[in-house]
Amino acid sequence: AAVRQGDFARAATHWRTLLALLEPGSDIALRVQDDLLQLETLGAAEPVARVHANQLSGEIHWPASALAMPLPAEAKVYVIVRADAQPQPVAVLRLPARPLPTRFVLGAEQLLNPAVAMTGFPALRIAVRLSPSGAALPAADDLRSATLTVKPGDSALRLEMPGR
Repeated sequence: AAVRQGDFARAATHWRTLLALLEPGSDIALRVQDDLLQLETLGAAEPVARVHANQLSGEIHWPASALAMPLPAEAKVYVIVRADAQPQPVAVLRLPARPLPTRFVLGAEQLLNPAVAMTGFPALRIAVRLSPSGAALPAADDLRSATLTVKPGDSALRLEMPGR
């Protein structure tokens, strides 16, 4: 209802409340994250440029050769943050595979374990993976960026996707 009334900030608040109740990393939690991203794109939720210590932000870029590559409708881009001594990723953001560059923000909503903050690590590794099937688990035909080592709160990150 809030979206229909144009109150995107209130809608984002409702989606964040729902996200906190969902199992981190579950399919429905990833869908709610997608909706939050769309609200941010509409410019009403937290601005993309706003950076906190428990966030990472930047842009994903593809070479010109990859922009012409046809992608299935179900294709997804995953931005994955890992830390040393952590068996699972610290945070994951799922985005629709659409023309890039695209901006991203990983924050508290994308943490797989809300009790583990990005600020708890001196260094993080961030990478992007394009899944033509949209599957969360890696596959042989996925495209992967190089991994960057970053600090919590870093912004203006530039992740480069390889061409095919």
